Amino acid sequence: MGREAFLLRVQRNAVFKVVAAEGFNPDDFRWEVIRRGKEMDDWYEAFFHSQTRYCVLFNYPSTKAKGGRCCILYPGKESLETIVPARNWEAQLSCLKDWLKYVRREMETPNYWAKLARHAGELATVPDAGPTGGDYFNEDDKTHMREAIRGIEQRLREVVGDNQDALRIVNGEASYFIGASERLVRRDWLLMAVGGLVNIATILELEPAVLTELLARLRESFPAARTLFPK
Repeated sequence: MGREAFLLRVQRNAVFKVVAAEGFNPDDFRWEVIRRGKEMDDWYEAFFHSQTRYCVLFNYPSTKAKGGRCCILYPGKESLETIVPARNWEAQLSCLKDWLKYVRREMETPNYWAKLARHAGELATVPDAGPTGGDYFNEDDKTHMREAIRGIEQRLREVVGDNQDALRIVNGEASYFIGASERLVRRDWLLMAVGGLVNIATILELEPAVLTELLARLRESFPAARTLFPK
C-alpha cells in the first residue's frame, strides 16, 4: 500500500489481548494498511474480521488532516459506519471493544429475511396444479389448518405472557391466517403463513428457536404442508 504499519508492537499486542478477552479467536482477524479520505491523505490500519469482512480502522492523520485521530467502525452501534473521535490509544482500545460487541451482535442476530427467502425458494418448486399447492383447501384441510393456527396462537400467547400489545398482534394474525384460507390456494396460503410467522417473530423479537418451533408446527399439523414445506 506504500506505507508500513504505524501501530507499535505493544499496541498490536494490546489488540490481540482485547480480542481474546472478548471471546474471539485472534486467528480470525487480519491487518491491512489502507488510505482513504477525499484527498487520500489519511492512513489507517484496518483490522478485519475475516469471516464477516467487518473492520475497525485505526487512524494516523496526515499533517493536512483536521480533527485529529479517530476510529471508524464497520459496523457501528446504529449504522453500518460510525466515526468516533479517539485522540489517544486508550480511546482507540475502547472503540475496539465496542466494535467487537457490534460484530458479535451482527453475527448472532438471526436473518429472518434470508430464512423467509429460503422457505419461499423451497415452495417455488411445487407444481401449480394437482393435489398439492394449486388446489384450494378442502374441508378436511381447513379443519387441520385451523387446529394448527390455534395451536400456534396458544404457543405465542405463552411466549408473550401478559403483553397486551403483543397479544393483539397474535390474535389479529391468527384470525387473518384462518380467513385467508377461504381465498388462497394452499401453496399461496402457506407462503403467506410462513411470511406472517417471520413477521410476527421480528415484531415481537422472539428467539430464533421459537420461530423454528412455530414453522415446524405449521408443517406437521396438516397434510398439505408436508408436501409443500419440506424439512
